[in-house]
Amino acid sequence: MKGSLSIFMFRYIFRIISYLASIFDLDFGLIRRKEAYPPDLVSYTYDKVTSNLLLQGGHESSLMEAGLNYLNQNNIKLDVFIDCGANIGTTSYFLRNSFNKIYCLEPLNKTFQILKMNTENIDHIECLKFAVGDENIKTTMNYGRGFICGASIKDQANSIYEEEVEVKTLDNLFKNLECSHLTIKLDIENFEFEALKGAKDLIQRYQPVIILEILKREIENGSSPSFKFLQDLGYTFHNPEKKYIGNNRLFKLLPRNSKIIIRPVKKLFPIYSLYTFLLCMPSNDRS
Repeated sequence: MKGSLSIFMFRYIFRIISYLASIFDLDFGLIRRKEAYPPDLVSYTYDKVTSNLLLQGGHESSLMEAGLNYLNQNNIKLDVFIDCGANIGTTSYFLRNSFNKIYCLEPLNKTFQILKMNTENIDHIECLKFAVGDENIKTTMNYGRGFICGASIKDQANSIYEEEVEVKTLDNLFKNLECSHLTIKLDIENFEFEALKGAKDLIQRYQPVIILEILKREIENGSSPSFKFLQDLGYTFHNPEKKYIGNNRLFKLLPRNSKIIIRPVKKLFPIYSLYTFLLCMPSNDRS
């Protein structure tokens, strides 16, 4: 009887902890981490990025830190950074000391104003009010309540807001760019493939390191359009991710499972938020 009661209590406590972890999406490693951003950083009241900043002290900062360490350890030279889908500037702010020049691209009106406020005291950051794609057009971007950071040109379920935005190709925006080494980040909600098609000249000219987000819904048969596009160009892939990538929320809480590691990627797994900072490395020598 006691044994059965102990098992019952363990399962009950396990479910409570797993439930709380699912609500707050916390892990002990992130709770202990120091804040990665200044206290006067401006953000939306209700948004996923704001939640991460308040609860975890940063937004994807552990992945960025691991990715940057990987580039440094492999002697990858950094000069110019193009941040596509800059949102309120958390990525560019975090990486500000690693690049000589940073271009932040953000098309939404209010988000662009917040981006400028968050970067106004950083001289080598320049903000450009554009979305990026494979053609120069005006179109609409949509997003849902409490998820402005997930705004997309492509149709999304539960979207209730729309805004007209101007789209440019990266080749058009940076046709006069001059730099020694280029790094491009594409976090534009399932529009990365279109942005890559609009950057063919830039990719051919500079063979940039590309930091890519790939959403679960894009993955089919171990690949995605943007993954195959770069794979065909000879790129290889390395992903900063937690050591444990399973679904058990309690296991995710264990410090050893929260450690960020870099895994080589030859095929994609359809796991939610697994590829938020995928490092795409060109075949040429950047060291």
